[in-house]
Amino acid sequence: MLAVEFGSRKRGDFNMSSDKDMLLIGSNLQELFKEKEKRKNAGHSVTCMTTNKAKYMVNHGSLFFKHIVDEGSLVEGNKEEYKGIISGWEPSLNYQGEIDGNVDLFEILSYLPKTAQGILAATDIATISIRNILIRKLASLGLYIFSWEQVSSTAVNFNFIDFNEKIILLHARQIKNYYRQGYDIQLSIFFLERLLGILGKILGNKIGFNFANKKEIIKLHEKFTNGSYKQLRAIELLCAYYGFDSSPAQFISWIRDPNYFCTINGPNKSINLTRNSSANFDVILGY
Repeated sequence: MLAVEFGSRKRGDFNMSSDKDMLLIGSNLQELFKEKEKRKNAGHSVTCMTTNKAKYMVNHGSLFFKHIVDEGSLVEGNKEEYKGIISGWEPSLNYQGEIDGNVDLFEILSYLPKTAQGILAATDIATISIRNILIRKLASLGLYIFSWEQVSSTAVNFNFIDFNEKIILLHARQIKNYYRQGYDIQLSIFFLERLLGILGKILGNKIGFNFANKKEIIKLHEKFTNGSYKQLRAIELLCAYYGFDSSPAQFISWIRDPNYFCTINGPNKSINLTRNSSANFDVILGY
């Protein structure tokens, strides 16, 4: 098994809300998930995948693995095996398909529950989407940047956003982190509207949202492919409708662990080793 530290904690540009990111790679799924629980209990945010999946993503230009190549640090496992996995990374010829995949997610913004948690969930979606799209726009220019500060600053330099929008995005990152950690946050709807305005500016299209009724929210997840990231976010809106109380506990556990839900080993076992699955996994991880 390989254990790799990466992200803001490893780089040193973290804040109090930042995750301690770790990637686990191995061939034994049961052992991977056992180790994942240990690492989670130690305070890490853990992504795990099989060796074959990791090699597949590297060979198809996954930006997640570009991040690992540039900034990851092997803390446990065989160095030669690790080098053998990551050494074959090459950039994708075109990142537009992955940008389009992020844009496709915005369909669910037309089905928001009119609750405080619904606004937070939508803010999380908008925040991650802005970073995902900016990373891909910069990658298309040959710039592989992943830290929130560097991505937003470089986006200002290329006039994708302005300085004030950068400050809003960095604030949204903190809100996103606290939301995912389960903190009770009160957020104005105007902040969500401001984020969607930034998103629309980057894409050159207006991005809006609508509130939905109970029936629409309950049935929303049935519209999407089982095990897909889009379905998971629809389930999140369902939980947000009910205020994330204890009754949908299984759903909430899936939301807190999207890379498990959306992979071949997750509850729906629906995503196979295809080109789209690699791109989908990058979206799940925020790349």
